Amino acid sequence: MKTILLATDYSAEANNALRYAIKLAEFSKAKLVLFHAYHMPVPVTDVPAVIPVAVDDLQRENEAAMKKIEDKVVKLSNGKIKVESRVGFGMPVEEILNTIKKVKADLVLLGMKGAGKLAETIIGSTATSLMQKTKVPVLVVPAKSKFHANHKIVLAYDYQKTIGKNILQIIIDFARLFRAEVEVVHVVKLDEEPHPSTADKMVKLRAALRGIKHHFYFPVSENITDELNAFVKRQKAGILVMLPHKHAMLEKIFNKGSTRRMAFHTNVPLLSLHD
Repeated sequence: MKTILLATDYSAEANNALRYAIKLAEFSKAKLVLFHAYHMPVPVTDVPAVIPVAVDDLQRENEAAMKKIEDKVVKLSNGKIKVESRVGFGMPVEEILNTIKKVKADLVLLGMKGAGKLAETIIGSTATSLMQKTKVPVLVVPAKSKFHANHKIVLAYDYQKTIGKNILQIIIDFARLFRAEVEVVHVVKLDEEPHPSTADKMVKLRAALRGIKHHFYFPVSENITDELNAFVKRQKAGILVMLPHKHAMLEKIFNKGSTRRMAFHTNVPLLSLHD
């Protein structure tokens, strides 16, 4: 991992993701690129109005704000990591996608807001759309999540679709980076019929993870999300890996759009991967 792109909206959640990104960049010796997308403010009024704000002024204001964050990174990291900041005018997702290509990002980080007592986490429209539109790994960091250099990685997988070599390599790279175990979990419903190819895919996955300490789990529950939450908590995992285009249940969740609530009761970062 050479370049980490942190997309920020200046929120408290984004500031927490920034702290996580700094630690991750230090640990992985990666360059950190800070990015913010801005657009013209829209007046909240029943009467049409024109806001006398020039794009050039907004550009300068945001560049100044990002420079302050860049200086903060240098201070917090004691100058140990390479950092640069960028701003873009336009819709956040499209601007982030463009920046991913420009800086050749290997990983994108975003902050994530919590609801209530973190009983539910809302994955916003920007993160959800980004997960669907880019093949670059997207790491969504909850509001109270802290970076840990050595932890377990939980991989949610239902064995219905084969995991591509590129995705497997990313999982392996993360496991090696953190010296982490990979806990592969598939929550089985009481009336679920065994998938014909499960055994074959399990054998192939075990072979692919050779050299990485790993285990396979098949807990039984009628509530997949609750059981997944409980499993992550039991394992004291540091990252939850999801394959929204490889897992039928997860694909349904992600296709619900920005208002879909996913009940992750832990403060564990969510890593989304797809081919």
